[in-house]
Amino acid sequence: MARYPHLPVEEDGRLNDAHLRENFVQRVFAHHTFRQQVLAEPSVKNLLAFHSQYKYILMAHSQTEYRGLGRLLGQEHQQYTIDELCDLYLQRFMKAISKPASRGNHYNVLLHLFGYLKPHLEGDVKQDILETFKNYLQGYVNLATALTLLHHYLRLFGSHYVQAQRYLSPYPKALGLRNQV
Repeated sequence: MARYPHLPVEEDGRLNDAHLRENFVQRVFAHHTFRQQVLAEPSVKNLLAFHSQYKYILMAHSQTEYRGLGRLLGQEHQQYTIDELCDLYLQRFMKAISKPASRGNHYNVLLHLFGYLKPHLEGDVKQDILETFKNYLQGYVNLATALTLLHHYLRLFGSHYVQAQRYLSPYPKALGLRNQV
């Protein structure tokens, strides 16, 4: 931990909790993606691309840090070398996603993503989707249910930008982790 302070770490006993396990695996895959997409070839462009892909994951965990990291990459990045910027970004990013996102924050992100669909859907379909989101918020269905419905319509009507969001698939679906949160 001292040598690699940004590496995701979790006590094995805590991984019995579905929310903590899902969050840990998400952090592992995010850290890996950062290393592959940013650290392999450090640049502001690659940092911006990573930040764009992880926009809604960051929003689900910390809207404040999402905005703060945006400012870091926008207005403040000139005061750092690219290596310093990458290290600072990774430190803040990993800290921001270290705590599992709440149902309320997930609900907020679902609504944001739904905004990309509104112009393309009929009223009754919109109501069905919003009802599913509300059922998630109230704990009647899991996150996978709401995301599967949303993802279906985003594949039909969503832009390349929204389809590239890591929030929709932060790790392989075969792990089945979102079925439990």
